[in-house]
Amino acid sequence: MGINDISTDPLADLEDACDLMDGSCAGRTHFILHQTVDGKLTYDTVKPWIGKKRNKSHAVILKTGEVVHLWPFQETNVWATKAESGLKPKNGKLPKFDLKGKAINIEIDYEEGGSPNSAQYTSLAACYIGACRTVDRVLTIVPHIEIDRGIPDGHSDPQNFNYTGFYERLNDLGVDMDRVPRFDHNRYWAKESYKVPYADDWFSWPPVLTGDPHAKPKGVERVASPHGDQREWAGMLSKDASFHLVSTGAIGVKEFDRLIRRLEQEREILAEETEERDEN
Repeated sequence: MGINDISTDPLADLEDACDLMDGSCAGRTHFILHQTVDGKLTYDTVKPWIGKKRNKSHAVILKTGEVVHLWPFQETNVWATKAESGLKPKNGKLPKFDLKGKAINIEIDYEEGGSPNSAQYTSLAACYIGACRTVDRVLTIVPHIEIDRGIPDGHSDPQNFNYTGFYERLNDLGVDMDRVPRFDHNRYWAKESYKVPYADDWFSWPPVLTGDPHAKPKGVERVASPHGDQREWAGMLSKDASFHLVSTGAIGVKEFDRLIRRLEQEREILAEETEERDEN
């Protein structure tokens, strides 16, 4: 079935995007956008990369809109960012699990200071849908600049990318964009300073998708308590939800395991209540 044959949401039957706080879902989770800063590539000049260099993304989209596949989307041993290579950030920490194999990387060929053309946006939309269907999951859309944020000599690409316009193309192809976690247009375009990574930016996994890119991410924090036997934790669960957890007494690994089991029970109860509500 071709991309133009899709009359309904092409991602409707896929698993939802990873929503774990630490981003540790099994398999692929992200679709990363890149820029070659060349702008004159052809199939013949890209061809030497094919099947040889694993740090050159899964595919390159030429200015004609042609997609040159370097590696199949199924291939996990391909990377194109410093974070996937395991380089340590100045601020923040890499996750405990390997980021290599968590993403599908796509290069868009255009020059320094330029922007993608219409044919490239069209092909990129087709690549995104194809990548999601290959891994059987809705993937989070994020640019290279965000993946390597906080890592020394991090990249600033893709430059001048029209995120809103790209998302509109996916919507026009039937994609339910409410299911697609994605980098916010204004995290790049709201201020000129947002287009350039700072040396003291903070790395975060999963990548932050909204707000000021130069602000420290709001993650899980231990809140100071005046009581010696009391601990508090606070953090964000989503854009619209947060949590505040208070414990008293001696807290160790066993106590945390019991807490996790209790939360799993509450999750099951909530799922049943939601199912009953939907049926009514």
